[in-house]
Amino acid sequence: SKSDRRLITRLSVRVSPGMSGGVTALGFLGTLLASAAIGTVAALAAVIGGASPAEIVLVAIAGGVVGSVADSVVGATLQRKAVCVVCGKPSEHFVHCSEPTRQQSGLSQIDNNIVNLIATIAGAAASLTLVALVF
Repeated sequence: SKSDRRLITRLSVRVSPGMSGGVTALGFLGTLLASAAIGTVAALAAVIGGASPAEIVLVAIAGGVVGSVADSVVGATLQRKAVCVVCGKPSEHFVHCSEPTRQQSGLSQIDNNIVNLIATIAGAAASLTLVALVF
């Protein structure tokens, strides 16, 4: 996206491309379309017995959007953020320029893999909750 990335927890704050918690309208649209595409494939495969194709697509969209938002929120608030001690650039890695980075915020044990796990669980929980409520 060519538009400014905004921090999901404070939309008035602009962030650099690739920084955790940064979102754009185009990114949200992409999430919605990708979730709908996955839901369409699931509907064609009739993965939820007794559900209409529209209901299956809705379940996929709910899970995709909730998972995406969870990824951005957890990335913005809990993920470890550091700075390279050599070049001074922000980094989410433990090592940059072959040297350990210095943590500036977030929790030291929450890296991008943990953020992805939390987002996946949140998206799955949203889909399962919707299935339980509707079916």
